[in-house]
Amino acid sequence: MKRSVLFKSILTLVLIVSLIALSACDGDTQDKDLNMEDEQNEDNMDVDNSEEENQDSEEEESDGYFQLEIGKELPNFQFENLQGEMVSLEDQRGKNVLVNIWATTCHFCRGEMDDFQKYYSEYKDENFTILAVDVGEPLKQVKEYIEENSYDFPVLLDQEGELYFKYGLQGVPTSIIVDKEGIIRGIRLGAMEYPELKQRFDALQ
Repeated sequence: MKRSVLFKSILTLVLIVSLIALSACDGDTQDKDLNMEDEQNEDNMDVDNSEEENQDSEEEESDGYFQLEIGKELPNFQFENLQGEMVSLEDQRGKNVLVNIWATTCHFCRGEMDDFQKYYSEYKDENFTILAVDVGEPLKQVKEYIEENSYDFPVLLDQEGELYFKYGLQGVPTSIIVDKEGIIRGIRLGAMEYPELKQRFDALQ
């Protein structure tokens, strides 16, 4: 089976499981949140930077896998946008970046898009941008959804699910908060509403 077909099957299963799991939780327990500013929170899941784990991480990265971890530099990636232009994370250096991994078929992904658009419209001229990386879906489907909702933040197409596999994600949406130097400052599994988005990125200004 081709990797793209396998990925779409896995993504569909993940979306179904995520929908069931998240629907059973209240707003305070739906999401796993990794945040530098909340290190003492009992729900915090910051990774322990032990020497042994760092060695394991280096071995994993050499195999093409990258363990998302606050304080590490997020490796560069590049994909085509909806206009067929190549856009990379490295191009955004000097800006705080919301890397959002999502899909149009994901209910919770769609639910956060209006909040992303609101914050992007307010702060896109203040060293902030969004890279909304759609996984495993065709250009036509993604473009129609974006145009129908009049979103104008950058959307990239990861049609093979490269980042989903590379980061070992548990579901979508997943948001990675990256500062102006390319360092990971937060990792968020689940939808993120405007107040949280503003709080996180205002702290990086």
